[in-house]
Amino acid sequence: MNILISKVIKWHKERNLIDGATDGSQSLKLYEEFLELVASLQPGTTSEDIAFSVVAHTAALHKKGKIKPVTFSEANHAKKDALGDMLVVMINIAERNGWSMKECLAQAYEEIEHRKGILWQGEYIKSEDPHYEAAVAAYEEQQAKDQQIIDEANERDSTEV
Repeated sequence: MNILISKVIKWHKERNLIDGATDGSQSLKLYEEFLELVASLQPGTTSEDIAFSVVAHTAALHKKGKIKPVTFSEANHAKKDALGDMLVVMINIAERNGWSMKECLAQAYEEIEHRKGILWQGEYIKSEDPHYEAAVAAYEEQQAKDQQIIDEANERDSTEV
């Protein structure tokens, strides 16, 4: 399992998802994966039905007081605790279905291992995503602008000497 985890970390580093992404952007990705789990529990339903059920469950949890604010001083502890709690629940779901966490992680890694994409504004956009070409164009435009700024600064520096 440790080797597989190391491969996943390497995959993230190769795509600049450790330093280039944020906890916020990765939380949105985690939410997207959670929605895939919700969809798997409701086969045959529409995306609108899935979204409605998530909104309804969120409202019910809020009504029960299960959504708790966190102070700035508690944030890191709460984040670590929440990640651990999610792992505990994932282990439960895997065990109930007769899967090991290693099997689940191996299946996910097999799907992403050769995935191509671009990190744009903190989000990894897969090459098969409909927004990929626009993200690449925007990235290249930003790179050109950045290079122009560098070139102009170098030119100023060389003429000032």
